[in-house]
Amino acid sequence: MYKSLQACRAAAALLVVFYHLGATIALDKYFGIQAFAVPFRFGDSGVEFFFVLSGFIITHVHYADMTKPSRALEYIRKRLVRIYPIYWFVFLAVYLSALWVPSLRETIPSDPLLILKALSLMPLDPDVVGGTGAPVIIVAWSLQYEMAFYFLVLMAILSRSLAVAALVVIVSAAVFGKSFPWSFIGSLHVSYFFLGVGVALLCRSKKMLFPPVGSAATGIIAFIAFGLYEVAFPISEKYENTFEFVGYGLTSCLIIYGLVKLEDGGARIATGFLPKTIGDASYSIYLLHFPLISLICKLAIAFGLSGFYGALITYLFSAISCVLSGIILHLWVERPMLRFFSRHSQPVSREQTAF
Repeated sequence: MYKSLQACRAAAALLVVFYHLGATIALDKYFGIQAFAVPFRFGDSGVEFFFVLSGFIITHVHYADMTKPSRALEYIRKRLVRIYPIYWFVFLAVYLSALWVPSLRETIPSDPLLILKALSLMPLDPDVVGGTGAPVIIVAWSLQYEMAFYFLVLMAILSRSLAVAALVVIVSAAVFGKSFPWSFIGSLHVSYFFLGVGVALLCRSKKMLFPPVGSAATGIIAFIAFGLYEVAFPISEKYENTFEFVGYGLTSCLIIYGLVKLEDGGARIATGFLPKTIGDASYSIYLLHFPLISLICKLAIAFGLSGFYGALITYLFSAISCVLSGIILHLWVERPMLRFFSRHSQPVSREQTAF
């Protein structure tokens, strides 16, 4: 795995953590202090980066598998093993915990079919299910798009004609689809994966499209600049999609292209122990952080914390807890699961997923 991309994984995961943490602290039912939501108002951009990175990684790793149906089963196995076991573990842990606490039972679905759909990461209508289309594990809406992209790549592995047909459906849905499920299929979120695919194809070329250092530096500076602009001037819904696509999608492309080309050219990019560790645990952190933040905020209120300093203590404690708990979950549960399910075949490595 490219070491620099591991550091990017860590940064993206932390962006999402601080985004949700600030927004939760700002809720009236907790501390109601909006100032905590402002600094990382742009933190959801970490998801856009993950989508672009996923498009790059899957294309980079499985490029040789395209139009080779004999490799489809191994591809499916790797994708299922990488995503589902730890997701099911966290989902069931959160679901059973909420079921055990009477005051939380109303927050989880009771419909068995809906639970099965959520466990399978089947796309769900956000207007009907929890506002995000993902009950229990709120961030799982993004995994629904991840699995949809994996399915598209599977079509490309099976045959070129199937891939073309799938692309036609996506473009048609983007142009004409207004209601679910077409709004899901044609969502702008899907385009971020294609940006990553484009970066992977450009990186395969020996021709240098952009100077690597300039590309990475421009991407990082622009990404941060767009983020700071969003902090200072909240983006209206009318321009939100365009702003995010340019500000976080295209800049992510520049970052990934530049860093990959640098490492391919022999550059050694020192990232340090902590970014590597957080990058390795990014998927576990991503899955665990939201329910953990909610739990800590509930406990903080129950123990009488209030006001700015109560919010600050809760904020700092939650941030540290999310990172440490995610690392522990990765080391003690996620990694052993990957080894267990890969024991009779080639292991699924960290480089084969964006999260």
